[in-house]
Amino acid sequence: MNGAFPVSATKITVPALRPEMLHRARLLDLLDALLDKRLVLVTAPAGYGKTSLLVDMARSSALPFCWLALDALDREPQRFLSYFIASIAHRFPKFGNQSNAALRHLASFEDGAENLIVTLVNEIYERIDEHFVIVLDDYQFVDNVPEIRGFVSRFLQLAGENCHVALSSRRLPALADLPALVARQQVGGFDPEELAFRPEEIRRLCQKNYGVELGDEEVDALAHRTEGWITGLLLAGTAPGAPDLTRAARASGVDLDAYFDQQVFAPQPPAVQEFLLQTSLLEEFDAALCDAVLGVGEWQSMLDTVRRGNLFVLSVGPDNKWLRYHQLFRDFLQARVEARSPQTAQAILSRLAGVSEENGDWERAFHIYRQNGETESLAGLVERAGTPLIQEGKFITLGNWLESLPEALISQRPGLLSLRGVTLLVRGKAGQSLPLFDEAVSAFRIRSDTPGLALALVRRAAAQRLLGDYAASLSDAEETLQIPADSDEMLANHAEAMRLKGCGLLRLGQPFQALDWLERSLSLYRRVDAARSIPIALSDLGMALRAVGQTSAACETYEKAHILCKEQGHLPMQAGLGNSLGVLYHSLGEYETAVQYFEEGLKSARRSGYLRNEALILASLGDLYIEIGDHEASAQAFEKVETFARQYNDHFLLYYALLARAGLARLAGTFDRARTLLEDARAEASSRASNYEQGLYELEHGRLDLATGDPAGAVSRLQAALAHFETGGLVLETGWTRLWLAAACAASGDRDAARACLDAVEELITRGASLHSLGMTAHQVRERLEAVEAEAGQRSVLKRLLEAAAPTQARLPRLRKHLRRMTSAVPLPSPRLVIRAFGRGQVRVGGQVVTNERWKTRSVRELFFFLLNTPDAVTKEQICAQFWPDESPARVRQRFKNDLYRLRSALGAEAILFDGERYRFNAGMDYEYDVEVFEDCLRRVGRSADNAEKIRLVAEAAELARGPFLEDMDGEWIEPERERLRQALLPALLALAGLHLQRGDKDSAIKTCQRALAIDPYLEEAHRLAMRVYARQGDQAAVSRQYQACRHAMEMGLGMSLSAETEALYRELTS
Repeated sequence: MNGAFPVSATKITVPALRPEMLHRARLLDLLDALLDKRLVLVTAPAGYGKTSLLVDMARSSALPFCWLALDALDREPQRFLSYFIASIAHRFPKFGNQSNAALRHLASFEDGAENLIVTLVNEIYERIDEHFVIVLDDYQFVDNVPEIRGFVSRFLQLAGENCHVALSSRRLPALADLPALVARQQVGGFDPEELAFRPEEIRRLCQKNYGVELGDEEVDALAHRTEGWITGLLLAGTAPGAPDLTRAARASGVDLDAYFDQQVFAPQPPAVQEFLLQTSLLEEFDAALCDAVLGVGEWQSMLDTVRRGNLFVLSVGPDNKWLRYHQLFRDFLQARVEARSPQTAQAILSRLAGVSEENGDWERAFHIYRQNGETESLAGLVERAGTPLIQEGKFITLGNWLESLPEALISQRPGLLSLRGVTLLVRGKAGQSLPLFDEAVSAFRIRSDTPGLALALVRRAAAQRLLGDYAASLSDAEETLQIPADSDEMLANHAEAMRLKGCGLLRLGQPFQALDWLERSLSLYRRVDAARSIPIALSDLGMALRAVGQTSAACETYEKAHILCKEQGHLPMQAGLGNSLGVLYHSLGEYETAVQYFEEGLKSARRSGYLRNEALILASLGDLYIEIGDHEASAQAFEKVETFARQYNDHFLLYYALLARAGLARLAGTFDRARTLLEDARAEASSRASNYEQGLYELEHGRLDLATGDPAGAVSRLQAALAHFETGGLVLETGWTRLWLAAACAASGDRDAARACLDAVEELITRGASLHSLGMTAHQVRERLEAVEAEAGQRSVLKRLLEAAAPTQARLPRLRKHLRRMTSAVPLPSPRLVIRAFGRGQVRVGGQVVTNERWKTRSVRELFFFLLNTPDAVTKEQICAQFWPDESPARVRQRFKNDLYRLRSALGAEAILFDGERYRFNAGMDYEYDVEVFEDCLRRVGRSADNAEKIRLVAEAAELARGPFLEDMDGEWIEPERERLRQALLPALLALAGLHLQRGDKDSAIKTCQRALAIDPYLEEAHRLAMRVYARQGDQAAVSRQYQACRHAMEMGLGMSLSAETEALYRELTS
């Protein structure tokens, strides 16, 4: 249900209704009506029955309810979000994969909250096709947490119309958008006055629970003294017999603790008293938890005693085996145990913290240690929980916990320094993380703590790699590998060090050495069964395989990693693999597939909030756009990449973006601008010795020199680029450079050198270099190599490459337009609605047929066509009477809400408008409806004086009406419209047949008559016209057959004789 996040089922299961609670039809009816709103507020002090009302509604309503019982632990934002998602997934099991994946990779609320909310709302839209309610019970516990308050407010803004939220709280929630929601009439609610028990409800409560009938005066007095406070009423009835009005008044006043003491707690046996006090500290519990915290005992028996005694206890959880005290009674018990024996309370809580830690419930353990003021225990917990929290993606939780610790304590613990570095690193702040890792590494060295040192070293190596300091990254990886691997933890550190070493070598242009280390890393990760690290290692291995020209192996490796990441919901890795696969398919010339992977990667990057992946994909898209000649789109992509790189101090991406922009300036002919950008890039990369980066710089500089008429300078630059790429074993980059170098040599008059370069390219093709990618480069240099190609004749490698690129070049204009529509880098056009009602009803949105799966039910589709064909707006009551006349009001209301939501989901919310309590189709949309086109054609026929135009218009109308109106539906409203259109078509067909006859087109006239008779075999006018056509053709036999067919149809079908007009025509034509 919730991936790596542990979730207590007791918090997300609708509680059982306590037997003493009264079914309050007055409030339930009101609440049912309010659930049409986006937000329902149930606000009152403790003890007014807020939870009981919502439980009763959840148990009796036709609407699905998702439940989340909040407590003080949920003030931690990531925990709250985990439970929020789990509460929906508990009711809708197909929901949650995307949202949980986004949550696991949420590095910070500032950067990622919006992406998470959008993912959550989109998944609700995709997975839940009916109206439902999310209950947040006891919302006052989290209302003052800014991140949670902001999340709820934004969620209410973005959620679809099928999502309704009910907040139960002791005070009005401080939601930023509450005034706007109120203004839009999207908020309803209850206050204490409405929740208070009325006299008649008090009478029924006493009759149900105590078996007594109260008179009017007694009921009125009880209502007056308790002010309708349900808890006061229940407390008043805890003793046998009728409710005591004096006790009820006391229970409703300030003397509640004394009441609990005297009337509830004191009468219990000592063992029960002790059990009540101890278990109140556990919040919710079962026998197993009591065994673990309080020691082995007969706890199940004690639980049964408390449950039978109705000691303000609530059964919770899917099987109702767990218990939770009423909040007021729990508060009383906790205060009592703290006052009586604070040491006992602290000891129980400490044991509870330990048990929680053992069960992986880090949040509860943290809460208890902080509540007890055990700072050292708190720091130890954070240090122990750090790596599991990182593996679970709880970066925000970890960051908040670290912020809560004293700085002096963090500085004394290198493990905490290392963890703080990680929280900065995942937020893209590698530069700020590095000093923390330095300090942690130094401290671990002094302490001779090798496990801690190894972990800090691999974390620092990762930061250095992101900062572009590959030498330092390799050094830390090497040092880690020198530490003996004497545990699974150390083996995992070794695997990560090998991976980082391989990545560093790959960036430095040494792919064969990188390949060896990455293969060793993957093998070791598999040995220690590090499931979440294996797809990362596969992805890096795929990059190395591609770099050495093993394209098929790279593709296979990427696909394996992609499958694993999807299974694990690993969004950052899905984003990275989307980029890697996109780049691979781009190199093969499969642009559409490449863009699909880029788009998938962008979605994953935005959902995870990991902005570097988004920037990498935009850079890859920019490269693709350059290759297909869409320089404007490429410039937009690289501007975004540069903005990110400067904001997050990402040296490699800034360097890459500057080189790409220099290339775009060269292609645009702005050579001075290109040189300036090249100088900026050189300055950015001057401190690093990366063969790959230096090779890219020299390659672009050589191309610029060639474009500005300096072939000698180009040769020098391109030879330098070639040396870098060949040293690194970069096959594809070497091939590009060889082709440009051939062009530069030819331009400088050295044809022999040019031919040698081309021969070397042919050798690279045999080593696996992409024929397509080299072909696209060959197309750029073809004019400079024409003479060399002519000398080579039919065996020219250049000719072979140009032939490989020719199909792509031929379709570039169409391809550019198509690809820009596929990617979100360019806004998509608004979807267009195309509606077909003749024959089987069909709707297309944006060119895609709305399938039965999207309609969900037949009634949804019919509802759309009903609203489309109803000229005036209609009320909900009119719609319900038309579609569900025999169902109960509650069932009808639910079906209407769900069908309307599903309709809007299928076609877009704007398709159906709600105006003044009435619903109508939005005729202002960009849509095409065949019935309207049909009727417009017929209207224009009547206005036209041109017979040829009339024939065209009627033929178009007849072509549209190729079947009965909505032939696959049978609603009562359909048949009159079907007949109206049929009657409109028949005269048009007869007119068309007559026009064909006037023009001498007898065959078309006969076909049109037959079409009319297929619709109405009793249409004598069509029979007569057909008889005339046959007579014109001189076919007397056909005239007689048509006459006989007409007589047979009339006599057998209608029991009528032929009209005098038909008989007279037949005699005339056959005489």
